Amino acid sequence: MPHRILAVLGGLVVLAVVVAGANSLLAGRSTPAPSGQADGAAHEQGLVDGEPAQQQDGQPQTDGEAPPSATDAENGRLDPATLVPIDGGQGTYLLVADAAAAFEDLRASARAAGVEFEINSAYRTYNEQVALAERLGTLDEGGTAAKPGESEHGWGISVDLTLDFEELSWMRANAGDFGFTETVAAEPWHWTYIG
Repeated sequence: MPHRILAVLGGLVVLAVVVAGANSLLAGRSTPAPSGQADGAAHEQGLVDGEPAQQQDGQPQTDGEAPPSATDAENGRLDPATLVPIDGGQGTYLLVADAAAAFEDLRASARAAGVEFEINSAYRTYNEQVALAERLGTLDEGGTAAKPGESEHGWGISVDLTLDFEELSWMRANAGDFGFTETVAAEPWHWTYIG
């Protein structure tokens, strides 16, 4: 029994360290990132790293403002000309230009280190956010999706990735060098470009 208590306490300490680290990282940035919440993309698949997706109870670590490159746009309603494919030109997954360039550099570095991962989601239009919220429910309703118009995906700065333990470890050690960070503590697959 004492071993179980120690394991639970150890898990809580790790969670507190991750949240504190994200807060420290974000507190030191000079440009604000948009609001983002657990958005349920991995729940749509039902699995994360072969395990059932966990219930989202983490709060976003961003302050709700648009990134400087999107101040004249609305979340989920970005000009398509400002979006760049990050999937070999297929156009299935898009990010704004700065985030896309940084992501390509990140992916090239990962590949050079023998790390490969898949993209599951990137930019989401407002209508896609509405459909996701209808299917999964919003966080304030007990669901797992961000409120439409509040998802980091709607700014074209976030990607959801399929990451095993090794890939997640690599991302946590290296993604910051490319301007990406975890902004939703309960979603280790969700990475946001903060520059």
